[in-house]
Amino acid sequence: MKKKKDDENLTPWARYQKEHNQRNRTKKSSKLGGAKRGTAKKHPGKKRNKLTQKKVRQPLHIGKGIKIGLLSLIGILILITIYLCAPISRVQTIAVQGNKRVEKSDILKKVTVRKNDVIPATWFKERGDEARLIHKLPDLKDAQISVSLLGNVKIKVRENAVMGYVVRNKYYYAVRQDGTVSKKSATQPDGDYPVFRQFKDNQVLKRFLSEYAKLPNEVQNDVAEVDYTATKKERHQLHFFMNDGNEVYAVLNTFAKKMKYYPEISASMKKGELWTYKSVHTRIRGGKVMNRQLVRRRLTRRKREVNRPVAKKFIKC
Repeated sequence: MKKKKDDENLTPWARYQKEHNQRNRTKKSSKLGGAKRGTAKKHPGKKRNKLTQKKVRQPLHIGKGIKIGLLSLIGILILITIYLCAPISRVQTIAVQGNKRVEKSDILKKVTVRKNDVIPATWFKERGDEARLIHKLPDLKDAQISVSLLGNVKIKVRENAVMGYVVRNKYYYAVRQDGTVSKKSATQPDGDYPVFRQFKDNQVLKRFLSEYAKLPNEVQNDVAEVDYTATKKERHQLHFFMNDGNEVYAVLNTFAKKMKYYPEISASMKKGELWTYKSVHTRIRGGKVMNRQLVRRRLTRRKREVNRPVAKKFIKC
């Protein structure tokens, strides 16, 4: 009550100063109390930095499944490292299979796989080496490379079939089934392959080989030599020398169709006998073989005297 009376007795200016002093005191006390409690206002940037620091400091909670996955991944990496460091991870042997005419050393030179190479690295080279072998070695028709985890490399190749040897400038060159001629020359033919002479044009040689491949194996095995004896009357005449001593005259466009009957005709002929195209033609009517038995009817037949001790058989088809 006394304070109220004193305030009433004060002048307006004194009352204003008193109220102003009281307000300043309350503000100071509030600032001091907030600083002690840690609730004082601070710069917004500092507050954000402290919040981020608090978030980083919080411990990470990793699930059980993630822990197992990480441990298994680490274990796999350790095993891979041990395997790569061990001698078993290196190429131990390189074997070549299926080659007859192509040398093993030539095949190994064309592949990039080498001994002591890391096995996983060779898996990325397989397809490239296979394509390189076929491209660099025309005598190879197919190539397949396999690498095992134990370090054993197998190179399986399949060679192009050799149809015979063509003679050019007194040298023999192997002729493949696709009509390509080998670049390697030889002074003598290798094996029991037939010899092809006077085939100067590669296109004619390819046409001949495409028809020659249609002959039965029995007939092909009996051919010793084939000469391309083109004349003005017959542009594509062929002269066959057979292993049984017979000689066959044929035409490039039709010899495959006619010579498939050669074993039957040769068996029925006598020494010195000449069979013409008509004799073979009697077997065929409308493109079908009418008889499996050799036709005994000989439309044109004549004896030919031969000045040699053993007479030859000449067959014209």
